[in-house]
Amino acid sequence: LDRVSDVQYFDDLGNSLSTTSITHLKQELSAQYNASTWASTVRLQTYQTIDETIPESERPYKMLPQVLFSTRLPRKSNQLNYSLDGELVNFQHRGRISGDRFDIAGTASLPMTKLWAFLTPSVSFRYTKYRLDDTVPVPNDAPSRA
Repeated sequence: LDRVSDVQYFDDLGNSLSTTSITHLKQELSAQYNASTWASTVRLQTYQTIDETIPESERPYKMLPQVLFSTRLPRKSNQLNYSLDGELVNFQHRGRISGDRFDIAGTASLPMTKLWAFLTPSVSFRYTKYRLDDTVPVPNDAPSRA
């Protein structure tokens, strides 16, 4: 968790352009779980805007929360392999489009290996669904793609 109480902090103590030009500090809390065949992360992320002259519309989004998951299945030659990755996130921004996003992607592949060649045909599917808040008018408050 990074936070400063003095907006001149980096100007006063920084000795390089990259330090004195910092405008936002990331504030993040995350927890991860890793098992032998799957992994997940839960994250809360927001930013402190140091330069208060930056308009609200140009400030970063908040993710409150973001949940990521993925399979970690061992890859096997000459057998069908599967993977699945997904995300569920609530993204917030005052004055801009906010809402929830669900994204999932699955893949099946069949690595075929011989001493003299290899071929890996695969098929993937990805689905994304949004549920947008009514804070900013949009033509479609529940867009999706597949």
